[in-house]
Amino acid sequence: MASKFRWIIFQAHWLLGITLGVVLGLMGVTGATMAFEDQIMETLSPGVVQVAVRAEPVLTPDQLLARFAVQAPEAKPTSLTLRDKAGASAQVTFTSPDAPKAQKLYLDPYSGVVLGKATGEPFFATVRRLHRWLLLPGDGEGMGRQITGAAAISLIFFAISGLYLRWPKRLLDWKVWLKPNLKLKKRGLYWSLHAVAGTWVFLIYLTIAMTGLTWSYGWYKAGFETVMTGKTEAAAAPAKKAGAKKAKAVEPLTLDLAWRAAQGAEPGATQTIITLPKSAAEAVRIRVLPKGAAHERAWDELKVSAAGVVTANVRYAEKSLGEKIMSARLAVHRGSFFGLPGAILFMLAALSMPLFPITGYLLYLGRRSAAQARRRKQALAAA
Repeated sequence: MASKFRWIIFQAHWLLGITLGVVLGLMGVTGATMAFEDQIMETLSPGVVQVAVRAEPVLTPDQLLARFAVQAPEAKPTSLTLRDKAGASAQVTFTSPDAPKAQKLYLDPYSGVVLGKATGEPFFATVRRLHRWLLLPGDGEGMGRQITGAAAISLIFFAISGLYLRWPKRLLDWKVWLKPNLKLKKRGLYWSLHAVAGTWVFLIYLTIAMTGLTWSYGWYKAGFETVMTGKTEAAAAPAKKAGAKKAKAVEPLTLDLAWRAAQGAEPGATQTIITLPKSAAEAVRIRVLPKGAAHERAWDELKVSAAGVVTANVRYAEKSLGEKIMSARLAVHRGSFFGLPGAILFMLAALSMPLFPITGYLLYLGRRSAAQARRRKQALAAA
């Protein structure tokens, strides 16, 4: 019975490997390409992401948006990103009638002049679509999302079944687990590389797959959130009271007032993202990255009322581990959650993903060749 079960697992492992394994290889390379995209674009974009420091004060959020409105009157800003670094450009996210999808442009922090997009931004946008949806029609609503989601599920199966299939007799011999036998040739070498490299990246691939699936399936994300936090997004959201009266009209809240309130509550923030409210009565949502934050997704989230009072401040450092993982799952997915060494290890693991379908194909072709040779030998013996 055990041998039959092992045979079934093996057949499923190689069959999925020569199909969805190709997709995983592509997803791994594209994921590795995006690992340090922000740093790459900043380096390639002098005069856009970063401008020369000038002896004049930077513009406030309201001033930046007012000057942007003069240059792009049809645009509808949705958020504004500010960085607490001398000469760092502001970034505005907006939609427009001719381009309903969100776009981003950098603004000179001293004059508000539109500087354009970062060098490489269109390239990384294409890589992201390839990584998530394989560039297939429909993007997140099309077949590409289903294929990459199935590939992520198969990655979990590959990791667990691969560990099961290579379980050694000398369980405590670390060399069997972690050292490939480079003296072997052909199929023996391919298997050694396939099995040992799979052991190296076992935990990383499980982490990548289990977090990546939160962008593939809503039901999975809800279950993941329940496991991590003990609550769902729907349960966490405040319920609207039936028959509640509409809010009275109020004076529009200036972003400057909200920004200064956030600065008072979170002094020394290295980055601030202000989400523009949809109505004058709505509180302003502001995310700030505190100085010395653990990673680029360790946001503190504030809400500022129409009166300029901070009504909520959810600090990342005060969250439970599960809540940190849920709110910063992109950082977990990329490995930056574990610091720079983690980001580098995850990038290298993702870059090595094509190794598995390649060695898998070589093993598959080797088995076919050996089987054909056996059949020929049997035919000659019977003649």
